[in-house]
Amino acid sequence: MNMRIAAVKYTVVATLVAAPLCLAQDKGGAGQMPAPRQVSAAERTEIAEVVTKRFHPKVSGKFNAYGAGEYRFGGTDDFFLIERNDLGSVAFETKTYGTTGKVLDASAFEKEVLLPRIEKALLEAGFDVKGKKFAHFQDEFVGAFHDRKALPEGFDPRHESKLVARSVAFDRAVEGLPVFGSELLVGLNPDGTIGRFRLHWPKLQEDEVKNARALQAEVRDKKWQLPTSLREEDTEVLEVTAGVGHSAFADPQFRSAAVVRVLYRRTAKGTEHPLVSTGFRYFDRSGKEVVFSSFPVLPGTDASLKVSEKKRY
Repeated sequence: MNMRIAAVKYTVVATLVAAPLCLAQDKGGAGQMPAPRQVSAAERTEIAEVVTKRFHPKVSGKFNAYGAGEYRFGGTDDFFLIERNDLGSVAFETKTYGTTGKVLDASAFEKEVLLPRIEKALLEAGFDVKGKKFAHFQDEFVGAFHDRKALPEGFDPRHESKLVARSVAFDRAVEGLPVFGSELLVGLNPDGTIGRFRLHWPKLQEDEVKNARALQAEVRDKKWQLPTSLREEDTEVLEVTAGVGHSAFADPQFRSAAVVRVLYRRTAKGTEHPLVSTGFRYFDRSGKEVVFSSFPVLPGTDASLKVSEKKRY
């Protein structure tokens, strides 16, 4: 199996299908990972039929399927699929996407040509995604060099390598209201079929949209107060935007709320080469921080299972 697909499979399945893990405590409270469950023969057939109808992948070998709560996993040596039934979220990728080494026909992957092709592919796959807006390309290149020291100054590998894959990322907005946390990423194969796909586009609650519009007005009228933690001398506020935010694909405890997203830059001064970091945080109307996604906390290894220095050598 392609190493990239194998890595995705290992990471997600190990996180979601392993024994239930405690989640780190955050502003939204703690939760638990979904427990693994058996996938019946009928459900396995259903998953296989759905992925074939949507993405038309090449199928060789046995189709494997797994389950954990609302999550379903399926695939062969040729592709891998993740579904989240409660939110309609989907991730799919073929083994060969971006790995063939064949140079793309640039004229077929320009924005004006590629976006209509992606729209057609989405509709044929049964995805009518509302509120999407082109954000940027994710390009992948293939190239090789043997002597790093011999590279000329200003060497740009993008100009010396082959463009082999171009995925398109989209942002989400509802009538001008930004949605934070949603994801749509589409990569087409040269024949127009989907080779890479990620969709996390949960339905928004009407009251959250209404609250976000009110927050948007407060930010516009400068009535919303920046939290004290972001008023420090070493912090530069780059952008303040109100919208609806929600948790990530892999977080089983779904959360969403009207929030203000603050993009900021911090500079650690007092050194010859100051350290600069950029990030963003979410806050509610009162200025309290909102954390949407939790992360698994793995228990430490039992001391009896650790290899001592004496045994190691």
